[in-house]
Amino acid sequence: MQIGQVIKKVNVAAEKACGISPYLLLQKTA
Repeated sequence: MQIGQVIKKVNVAAEKACGISPYLLLQKTA
């Protein structure tokens, strides 16, 4: 299992839960 696939799955799950992508959230706060 590739780490990229794991991160992608976690990102999708978090996006469904939070209603926003963690990556986008990090970009806004950065």
